[in-house]
Amino acid sequence: MTVATMLAAAAPAATQPEVPPAAPPAAAVLAKNTVTLVTGDVVDLTTLSNGDATATVRPASDRHNVSYATRKVGEALYAIPSDAMSLLAAGKLDEELFNVRALVDSGYDDGGTWTKVDLVSLNNGTVRAIVHHPAVANTSGAVSLRVKATDVAGNSIDQTLIRAYGLTSVD
Repeated sequence: MTVATMLAAAAPAATQPEVPPAAPPAAAVLAKNTVTLVTGDVVDLTTLSNGDATATVRPASDRHNVSYATRKVGEALYAIPSDAMSLLAAGKLDEELFNVRALVDSGYDDGGTWTKVDLVSLNNGTVRAIVHHPAVANTSGAVSLRVKATDVAGNSIDQTLIRAYGLTSVD
């Protein structure tokens, strides 16, 4: 009896098995955008409901042996090609050329985000569109255009031109 009593005293009290805490729900995808960098590389940006974002880079067809670094600084998300890093370090390129979130926010996401333009009615019955461009350094280097219009007779047009024209810096 002494042995049984000692064994019972040494055995731990029965406990309920631990249940692991429930995993937090997965973040939902809020937006998917595509940006073409000045290098011609295409970046697919996925923005999640928890504030995170991912960038997947598709190199331009003529760019071989190039790797990419992505990094997040505050709200900015950069996708930087390896062949641009020395130019960035030397101050010859503006890092914002590779800030894919800023490019999307500026409307330079290959037609994924649109900004209305100012329209001016001319005396001859035509309308002029005035497009305001941000600094080239804050863009992918190209502008996409979308036109939606209907005349008084009910005729309409709906046309989109992705990367309709390039931008250059005026010094």
